[in-house]
Amino acid sequence: PFFWPPREGAERFSVAVRRLVRKGVFVQPYTNGVSWDQETPTWEAEGRPDAIMEHDGTRIGHQYNIYMPSALSVMCGSAPHFHARVRGLMKELRGAGLPGVYMDQVGGCTVRACWDPAHPHAPGGGKVITDGYRRLFRAIKADNPGFCVSTEDTPEAYVDIVDSCINLWQNGERFGMPAQPEAETVPAFMAVYH
Repeated sequence: PFFWPPREGAERFSVAVRRLVRKGVFVQPYTNGVSWDQETPTWEAEGRPDAIMEHDGTRIGHQYNIYMPSALSVMCGSAPHFHARVRGLMKELRGAGLPGVYMDQVGGCTVRACWDPAHPHAPGGGKVITDGYRRLFRAIKADNPGFCVSTEDTPEAYVDIVDSCINLWQNGERFGMPAQPEAETVPAFMAVYH
């Protein structure tokens, strides 16, 4: 949630968005809905305490591409600093005239465990992370009436609270997995929740 303001400045961005919206374009920018960049100055004070902790005490951190060499950590559902920043960003995006936002990874990366004993939830599994992100979605909707929020994947944990889901079937090679020619993709989620 650290990209605001946009490179060209908030005013020029808003003018472009309003022009697109007037032409009937639904503008939905991408934002990462679960990650805190470990290279930001706020990582130690705010990001690290909010990040998911593995059973062995480590924090999850992934470098997603060669263009962004820093690791991004997945935030717990009980991440007060992260959720406050995301809510602030959503207000900025709404104020720029955007009708909605795509929050990547919430639908696909928040059904997991967090073992941080300092967090206000029982260590381990359950649905504490999902519950926290459901609270975040509700807060975003309350802060921004009529604002559309979408996420990725087939998130039955969120299907009643988001406005849409971006569902793509990626190939396994993209993730370094071998091809599975014997596997058949059955689009059941898309058929049920179209």
